[in-house]
Amino acid sequence: MLTRKQTEEKLAQVFSPAQATALADILEDLQRAELERAADTRELKQGLIALTTEVRTLTGNMAELAEAQQRTEQHVAELAEAQRRTEERVTELAEAQQRTEQHVAELAEAQRRTEQHVAELAEAQRRTEERLGILEQRVTELAEAQQRTEQRVAELAEAQRRTEERLGILEQRVTELAEAQQRTDESLARLSQVVEIGFRELHQAIGNLVNRFGFDLEEFVAALLPPYLEKHLGISRLELERRYFDLGNGQIEEVDLAGVGQRAGRPVMVLVECRTTIRGSEAQKVVNKLQAIRATLKEEVEMVIVAMNIHPTAKTVGEAGGVRMVPYSRINRPGDFAE
Repeated sequence: MLTRKQTEEKLAQVFSPAQATALADILEDLQRAELERAADTRELKQGLIALTTEVRTLTGNMAELAEAQQRTEQHVAELAEAQRRTEERVTELAEAQQRTEQHVAELAEAQRRTEQHVAELAEAQRRTEERLGILEQRVTELAEAQQRTEQRVAELAEAQRRTEERLGILEQRVTELAEAQQRTDESLARLSQVVEIGFRELHQAIGNLVNRFGFDLEEFVAALLPPYLEKHLGISRLELERRYFDLGNGQIEEVDLAGVGQRAGRPVMVLVECRTTIRGSEAQKVVNKLQAIRATLKEEVEMVIVAMNIHPTAKTVGEAGGVRMVPYSRINRPGDFAE
């Protein structure tokens, strides 16, 4: 490349010095511009090369981003499906929770009824223990009575022995008194018959006493009353046992004996109260209780009071209240149920 001085010398050969200088300035400017343009071109080429590299890198990154986007969309779809299943499971759990709460409420109600029933059973147990105490006292009294009876039997046996001794003496006298032999024999025969009958009646009375008081009166009535009612009231297939009836408002009433029989193909509830002795005032209380129980029942009801001793006032009260008054002596003779 020519220097400026060399360029001016060459131009001076053709042009004037002023023109040669001007042209030299122009050529210098053009040369400078060309050098700048070449430098710019190199920089541009290097920039294009870098840009091409970056574009290629960006294209690769875009492909990776596209694949990542596709995986992301697939994962989002899977998450959406999982979300749907989760929502379904949450709905099922909510329904299960609702059923659980309902079941817990039912269990709470059942627990309340159980506690109420336990309280009723505790009260029944208390009354049973009271009755057992009374029964134990009666058994003690009956044991003492039995002891007195055995003592009385021993005394009668001793009296019989003395009687036999006297009969021996009498026989000796009869032998001595031949004239009165026949009359004496007849008297002895009658006396022997009377003694035998007396002892049979005594043993029967003792047996009846043991049978009557050796067990609870209710047990005998439970066994003897059904055939009596079947004959007189046409009630069959009746079984009696102690029962409790709910009168409402938490009031529980106890009945000595109760059971359901059949009459003309229809069910009949039989309510029975047992007493040793009953008078008008006690009969009125029993009648009121039985009528209150009857008011809570839907089926037909027969009300009965069985007692060993029924006072006339009790019979009047019972008949007025629609309660049948049955003496124990009538049901205790199965072969003779006469009214």
